[in-house]
Amino acid sequence: MMSPTGVLLVRGPDIWASGGGAFGASRSQGDRIYQHQGADLMVPPWRQIYAPADCLVKRIGIAYAGEFRFHSLLLRWQDPVGELEMKILYVWPTVNVGDHLRARIRCGVAEDLNVRYPDITNHVHVEVRRDGMLIDPLPMLEAA
Repeated sequence: MMSPTGVLLVRGPDIWASGGGAFGASRSQGDRIYQHQGADLMVPPWRQIYAPADCLVKRIGIAYAGEFRFHSLLLRWQDPVGELEMKILYVWPTVNVGDHLRARIRCGVAEDLNVRYPDITNHVHVEVRRDGMLIDPLPMLEAA
């Protein structure tokens, strides 16, 4: 499956998130400690984001409740092993719910996270679930 950014550069630590953008990186919010559930793929603002496989646009949402400037896409498809879902955050969609996409077709553009987090390394957050189970997306992704 293709990387939605076309490359496989994962965001390192910065002032906004200890542990960087790797899957499973330790995160904290107040007293709550948790693991990062996706991979943050570095991408400049407004760069094209691509469908990772032939898929269906299942949902278009917002990344933060009540804040409508950052968006998300949920894409779904079958592979020989089971059903896959990819959630991509911080992407301005150029598709609609119900669209059937071919692999490597543009589905949006990366949004500028510096609007919310000054000096953060711009990225899209990618989560993958196989048959509902969260998995590390990086071993599955290929650069364009």
